[in-house]
Amino acid sequence: MPKWGDLTGAIKSVVDAILVQVNLIPASPAAVGSAMTLNTAEHNRLLATHTSTSFLTSGTIFTIAGHVQILSIIGKITTAIPGTAQTVKLSTVIDSLASVDIATALTITSFAQYSVIYTDGTIGDAMLGTTGVAIVPAQAAAFDIDAAVSAVITATFGTSGSLGGTIVWECLWVPLDASGSVTG
Repeated sequence: MPKWGDLTGAIKSVVDAILVQVNLIPASPAAVGSAMTLNTAEHNRLLATHTSTSFLTSGTIFTIAGHVQILSIIGKITTAIPGTAQTVKLSTVIDSLASVDIATALTITSFAQYSVIYTDGTIGDAMLGTTGVAIVPAQAAAFDIDAAVSAVITATFGTSGSLGGTIVWECLWVPLDASGSVTG
């Protein structure tokens, strides 16, 4: 009669083999540490947050290591943006290469508290926004960032550091290798 440990190990091996075939976990155990389990970070969607300063200063909102997939990036307006002209765009720099716009500039002049700005996931498309409504459609497309060293996602404001307003940025992401991480 088989021992429970043997049976559990056999079931785990079969499940791992299936997950590797459908690309839900890496084929190499070294890629996820000493043991491949269903509880590894590769199976979770993770959230990183960053709060912009009260004067909307341009700069890094997320730092990335390794290989990750970005499922969505949204900015929640927690303090209203004043009536003075203001825009915002998101870009990324991977391993000190050239900057690439994730989303081109959106005018956020007079966006009320609880407004939301977001990307559609298509690199280079316009940033999108809802004014005064905190409902956002799901990002249409995910995109990968694979950094050999590191990468950043930046917010660039048209008038940096001189206008009021506060934005809480949220990035929903999934690691695609053992070193994949996003911090705000």
